[in-house]
Amino acid sequence: MKVSQAGLVIIIFMLLATDTNAQIDSSHKRAKSIYVEVLRLKEAGNLFTGNFDIRFNKKQNGLGAHVGAGVIRSLIGGNTFYIPVGINALVGKKAPHYFEPRVELINVLYSKYYNNKTEVGFLPTVGYRYQPSYNGLTFRAFAGPYVKSKTFFTAGVSVGYKF
Repeated sequence: MKVSQAGLVIIIFMLLATDTNAQIDSSHKRAKSIYVEVLRLKEAGNLFTGNFDIRFNKKQNGLGAHVGAGVIRSLIGGNTFYIPVGINALVGKKAPHYFEPRVELINVLYSKYYNNKTEVGFLPTVGYRYQPSYNGLTFRAFAGPYVKSKTFFTAGVSVGYKF
């Protein structure tokens, strides 16, 4: 049986990311999650990014940060790379339901086809996050204005895994 390198990397990452002792009270652990996000960008269509999110304190809620990466392949040629970096908060007393205000900068890197242009977009959003107390599936839905050279309303969803 032949396993691709990408498949092997994904399997190793999932094994390392899995907490082998899920019965420990996770309320005193720093919440971390990985997720895939779909953001509707007016100018480019749907942007898919892979992201990592972590709380600053050893809690399930409160302030945290996230970083990600995504790419859109243009139909006319060239790629556009997106690197979202931001700060967010999970507001709520008890898991799994949280209100999530979030502010992020999205570094947009255009390929040679677009003269290697670079821009930074600003995306403040509000949304809902479902995040269990223990390891498990997470879900987010959010909306807000995307500010770059022009401003427009955008919305997105994400699905991931909290560990």
